[in-house]
Amino acid sequence: MKAILNRSLLILMAIIIIYKTSAQEKIIDREIKEPVNHGYFGFGAGLDYGGFGIRGEYVIANSVGIFGGFGFNLYEPAYNAGLSFKLPGKKVQPVITGMYGYNGVIIIKNFTHLSKTYYGLSIGGGCEIKDSRNNKVLLEILYPFRNPEFSERIDSYENSSSITVSKVLPVTFTIGYNIKLQNSRPKRSGNHLE
Repeated sequence: MKAILNRSLLILMAIIIIYKTSAQEKIIDREIKEPVNHGYFGFGAGLDYGGFGIRGEYVIANSVGIFGGFGFNLYEPAYNAGLSFKLPGKKVQPVITGMYGYNGVIIIKNFTHLSKTYYGLSIGGGCEIKDSRNNKVLLEILYPFRNPEFSERIDSYENSSSITVSKVLPVTFTIGYNIKLQNSRPKRSGNHLE
């Protein structure tokens, strides 16, 4: 009985030591690799930027970005807002994006009263290519879920002899440059804040 008690006590002590060591490693690892929220502000072209415009993004825990863009789509001011999910990567980070806002525009020269901007959901993916200062170039391919009226109007204009229509692609492209904003959060150094 005494031998079983000694073995049980020895096993219990080993479990406690392993648990405490593991917990300390997790705390140290969390202090070193603690996710930091940060922001980006940039300019570019594509749905994310409202056409040709600007885009701001706030990144939570290095993996989810909340963004908004505002720009000019060659007809009128336009906007977009959404989420981006960042997959693991250092210099090149894959992203999956979903947003709501401007996703199509019909511009008819000499018949501006027929021009119109369309809004709806767009999804897609791409990558962020980071430089040495963690600024990034954003490249994406997006699929816009356009209003059925958009397609109907394009089809009717293609059959018209008085209006010339450019080919409409089923996807859109985004390119932009975004500067990382400084984080005002104090840094940890051991047990002290700097």
